[in-house]
Amino acid sequence: IILLLAVFMAIIPSVYGQAIGALYSSPTQGTLNGVPFTISGLSSPDLIEGISLGGNAGSYSAAPLSSNETIIDYGANSNWSITFDQPIENLRLYIRGWRTFEIDFNHSFTILSSDGDIQSVSATRLGSTEFSGGILEFSGSVTELSASLGEEWISIPGNSQGMTFGIADPDLSADKFDTAVNKISLYPNPASDFVKIEALNNTHTYTIHDVLGSDIKKGTITDGEDIDIKGLADGIYSLTLDNGTTLKLVKLSPIN
Repeated sequence: IILLLAVFMAIIPSVYGQAIGALYSSPTQGTLNGVPFTISGLSSPDLIEGISLGGNAGSYSAAPLSSNETIIDYGANSNWSITFDQPIENLRLYIRGWRTFEIDFNHSFTILSSDGDIQSVSATRLGSTEFSGGILEFSGSVTELSASLGEEWISIPGNSQGMTFGIADPDLSADKFDTAVNKISLYPNPASDFVKIEALNNTHTYTIHDVLGSDIKKGTITDGEDIDIKGLADGIYSLTLDNGTTLKLVKLSPIN
């Protein structure tokens, strides 16, 4: 049993320190904690692997990812937007290698950490005068985030930018996710046949994702109602509600 859990834990989305990073199926598509997203407007996008966004100091110290992340490399003259299938609470943008620029976003943000060369020009405008890196966290729920070039952007032929996305670690190991009102929990966990969700105030839709972010099962659920998981293979899954709450689900059949 321990060996089985260890194998599945090794391939779940990156969870390091305070953050979970995005997983990419292409330069314009991927998932963030099981929620699919699509990016549009990027010029010549490509994926670059093996980028370090970790460490306890510097640009990404406030919410480090790993030392082996995949980021999107794209033309610096891009006005882009990212759209999520479900709202994302406090979305984080990890930026890398920006030259002199001003970028206008459609959501207000806070700079969690940086190398000192980026700054908030206003609540929704980011500015920099050097190569730089850092983490922005956007307020509230984000379904679509758009970024457009400001007047201070300097065009340099062949110049590119890099970025990826993340969210705060919801502490899936505790099998609980704090919301503003309730402490929603999934039980029993691990389970072999059925699971229930406790502390729901209303009827919700749910989606169960596998470790690759694929949809495995969908339905509606009320407080204390059974969710049948007998048809799932043993392993680790994420269960996402329509309010953005995500819970870890472990399917583990009894040993005869």
